[in-house]
Amino acid sequence: MGGASNGSCAGSPRRKALNPLRAAQLEPSVQGRRAANGVLEDASNFVLIMNKPLSKTQLRRQLKQARNALTGFPRHQKQHRIARALHSIPALCNAKRIGAYLPFDGEPDLLCYLMRAQHKIWLPVIRADLHLDFRPSFSLKPANRRPALAYRNRFGIWESLRTPTRRVAHLNALLIPLVGFDRAGNRLGMGAGFYDRSLAGLRRPKPLLIGIAFSGQEVDQLPADPWDIPLDYIVTDREIIKTPRSLRGSI
Repeated sequence: MGGASNGSCAGSPRRKALNPLRAAQLEPSVQGRRAANGVLEDASNFVLIMNKPLSKTQLRRQLKQARNALTGFPRHQKQHRIARALHSIPALCNAKRIGAYLPFDGEPDLLCYLMRAQHKIWLPVIRADLHLDFRPSFSLKPANRRPALAYRNRFGIWESLRTPTRRVAHLNALLIPLVGFDRAGNRLGMGAGFYDRSLAGLRRPKPLLIGIAFSGQEVDQLPADPWDIPLDYIVTDREIIKTPRSLRGSI
């Protein structure tokens, strides 16, 4: 889920993924540079510095901290790569209704992609029971001003006032922001459970589930709960990952 976008429109070898069962802390590698105030300028570089199990809560906190440390031009460049990669997924290009999000708390900003595909973008609305419905996107612009036909919900996130309102089952594809992920398609979210509740019990055909993350958010293996629904694709600034669910043709 996300808040108002403030982005503007505009390859390197893959590093070893993190193991959440053995990592206790994430630190920038020696290749990362720190500004005078100690903020990491390129937060895509991480190394393990301790050998202690992490809970989901601890892992979420560490990965969010690292994601939020990615700022300035490195973040803009990586977001642009993600947006460009989305245009190369045929099933997504052919989709008529795409559920998306506006960035919140360090999530990758897809404004460039959303503006180009605006006619088929649907944005989430948080229901009273904390499930997600979707409505056609309001007019998206780079300028950070109040959009027409939109309002801020209780979390400060812009929601569309346009009609109609549809359940997630009516979407052809869904872009899901990630806190962490592994190559099996398991995902770690913000912890509120909006997507878990909304996707639970869906019958086929299900929407194409596409996780969105920076490459530095990958871990070796995430602990998976029985109710977790794996992703079909994960799109990062370095690559498009086809998960086992996608390769089995379950989409």
